[in-house]
Amino acid sequence: MHARQDGRTSQDLIKRTGGTSLLLAWLAACSTAPAVTDAFIEEAPIVPSAPSTRTRAPQLDGPTRLGRLELAEQLETSGLAVSQADNNHLWAINDSGNDPVIYAMDTSGKALAQLPIEASNRDWEDLDSAFINGVETLIIADTGDNLRRNAWARLWMVTPSPSDALSPSSPRELRFSYEDGPRDVESVAVAGDALWLISKEAPAAGTPQAGHVYELPLSVIRDAMTTAPAELPIARYAGVVWKPRPSLTARLALSFANVDLDQATALDIDETRGVAWLLTYLDVRRFDRQGAEPWSRTLSREPAARYSHGLQQAEALAVSNDGVVVYTSEGKFAPIDGLPPFFR
Repeated sequence: MHARQDGRTSQDLIKRTGGTSLLLAWLAACSTAPAVTDAFIEEAPIVPSAPSTRTRAPQLDGPTRLGRLELAEQLETSGLAVSQADNNHLWAINDSGNDPVIYAMDTSGKALAQLPIEASNRDWEDLDSAFINGVETLIIADTGDNLRRNAWARLWMVTPSPSDALSPSSPRELRFSYEDGPRDVESVAVAGDALWLISKEAPAAGTPQAGHVYELPLSVIRDAMTTAPAELPIARYAGVVWKPRPSLTARLALSFANVDLDQATALDIDETRGVAWLLTYLDVRRFDRQGAEPWSRTLSREPAARYSHGLQQAEALAVSNDGVVVYTSEGKFAPIDGLPPFFR
């Protein structure tokens, strides 16, 4: 998530599964776990605020429906980030096949602005907000690679102004590669001195594979804000993400469509509280850090908490400075849900 100052595209997936949203809806109906609905979740009040004022995020007692995406254009939301200036202000992106636009909205989903940027959307899969060289910077992860054939992945860095409008200058581009070959990545987050990335590893012979964790030095991103690197930077392999024993729903998805529903679709890291939040097609997972260990080690252990969100194709998650977790899914007028910092 926010670094403190102190692919597989959905279209590819839908083609491969014959409709991932329909598959997930059918699997949910087959499962004994209750689906999350508007009636099931409490509505949280949204406190209006000036964009330049850092306010508290909605205070939650448990899983809460915050609202719904207002714009029909936000059909394939693949990344969320919380503004450093206002905890009730969100940035959002769509994945491949959509225009290179960053959407500004509040935590209820109410649209505030549509902000086109001078960049290409090969396969935008995640979004993060971090302080880079002392300035809040939005990092767009153009890292989707369903067929694992791209020699390089890409980050776009965009700088908001203090009023949370994007600067008129063109975004900075950083291309990089993975040390063990092309990867399909939908989950990135800045923490400490690195950008952490988690790959989606395809099932092998019907067996789900743990996602790989990669580390890209933050110094590379800082340097790229002013000067293009002379050589292609490399994201180094750092370990694997904890992998659960597949649930009945996950086993059905593997059997019918060879799709692993436990793969990571979004990541955010709350350095202040020492927790990493991971989103999958099935649930939200909280990983508690021990001491100053690398985040790759934190992600390798069994999570401290898991919540079955009930969304049909959840692919975007962000954490506010208050520790509130906000997440949403693909689909027109998709719901925006929230969890308190230490939900169990």
